[in-house]
Amino acid sequence: MSLLRLLKTSFLLPLRRRVPTVTVGSQDSWDIVDPGTVAPFVISAGVGHSFTFEQDLARRWNARVVMLDPSPTGRDTVARTALAPGIEYLPIGLNAVDGETRFALPARAEEGSFSMTQAAGGDTVSFECRSLKSLMQAYGRDEIDILKMDIEGFEYPVLDAMLAEGLKVRQICVEIHTRHGSGVDADLSDAVRLILRLHRAGFRVVFNSAMDFTFCHRRALP
Repeated sequence: MSLLRLLKTSFLLPLRRRVPTVTVGSQDSWDIVDPGTVAPFVISAGVGHSFTFEQDLARRWNARVVMLDPSPTGRDTVARTALAPGIEYLPIGLNAVDGETRFALPARAEEGSFSMTQAAGGDTVSFECRSLKSLMQAYGRDEIDILKMDIEGFEYPVLDAMLAEGLKVRQICVEIHTRHGSGVDADLSDAVRLILRLHRAGFRVVFNSAMDFTFCHRRALP
C-alpha cells in the first residue's frame, strides 16, 4: 500500500464528513457544499490553463469572484477566455503577506506552474502578492464564502496566516502540494499537520481526490 493510500484510509476517512456536495466546473472541477447564498464572495488563486470552476460559480450562483494569478501562464489563459459577469482578474499572487515575492520557474515549461522557491535555490522571478486579510479589507468583506487555491506550495503560509489571524472562511478548495509529485519543499507529514490544524479550527473534509481537498467549516455544513 502506498504511503498516500495509507494516509487516506487511516487518517482522512475518520475526519471526513459525508454531506451532499455539487460538482462545479469541468476541466478544473471541485466538489463543494452548495453555498446556499446569493452572490457568494469567492477568492480564487491560481488560474493555470483553465478556470471553468470560477466561470461555473459566477454563472450558477451569481458569485463575485476575485481571481488571482501573476504568472504568464495565468495571464495567457485569461487573455484568451471571456470572463463571465462577476469575475474580476488581478495579475497578482496570494501569499501570507503583501509585497514582492520570489517564485521558482516551472520545472516543465509546458506545464507552466510557478511555485514557492526552495532553499536549494534555482532560477526565480518576482511577482506582486497580496494576503487574504489585505484582499478582504480591500473588498470590504468580513467573510469569504469560498477560497480556492492551486498555488504550488503557497497554500501552507496562506492557511497558517488565515488561522492565526482568525479570518472567516466558509469553504476551502485547495490542492495541497508536497515534494511527492511536485517541486514543493514539503512532505506528507507537513500536509497531515496542515489538515489537522484546519480540523481543529472547525473545518471538515467534504471532498477529496488525490491531494485536492474541499474543507467546509462546521458552521456552514448542511
